[in-house]
Amino acid sequence: MTPRERLQALPVERQVQLLDPAEHEFAEHGYEQASINRILKQAGMSKGQAYHYIAGKADLYYAVMARAMARLTTQLNPQAVMEAEPDQFWEALSVLFARVSTCLSQDERLAALARRCYDSPQSIAALKPLWDGLFEQLEQLLRRGQVIGVIRQDLPLSLLAPMVFAMAREADQWFALHWPTLTAEQAQTLNQQVVLSFQRFMGLP
Repeated sequence: MTPRERLQALPVERQVQLLDPAEHEFAEHGYEQASINRILKQAGMSKGQAYHYIAGKADLYYAVMARAMARLTTQLNPQAVMEAEPDQFWEALSVLFARVSTCLSQDERLAALARRCYDSPQSIAALKPLWDGLFEQLEQLLRRGQVIGVIRQDLPLSLLAPMVFAMAREADQWFALHWPTLTAEQAQTLNQQVVLSFQRFMGLP
């Protein structure tokens, strides 16, 4: 088993011993400035114990962010967009985006993690498996939208998906950088404008 697999195989109460202090450290200091030594001190673990479950700092950061993403996803219900009827598709997507703003407004720790994931090339690279998973979900969403007749088909999916994903990443990074300056109302309004922009680009020409 890899260290990551051993960590995932632990009971939840054992995982949180390491992941809770790591989450606090990464949210507070970001990837670059986070200290493995501070994390292990709070966790009450030696480096020998910890490195049985993580391959290094990047691996621990990925584990923290994957858990945070799972926590966010349970509150968003993205499946509702996949199952939406044609006349409900864009409204369901708009609701999904609105829920993201609401969840981040209500969970400062989650918001801090989201803001800091773009801090450095190293933090972005550590999360590549998460980005890859999100890209696969986007491809499924676009394919479903094409099947029900709400997503354009004049571009091949192999081109459309990377273009939309790049737009989504840029929007997400902008929100990450500007989130502290936005009111909840401003964030919701901008979210709706982003959805409209996606609709104009992805929708039927």
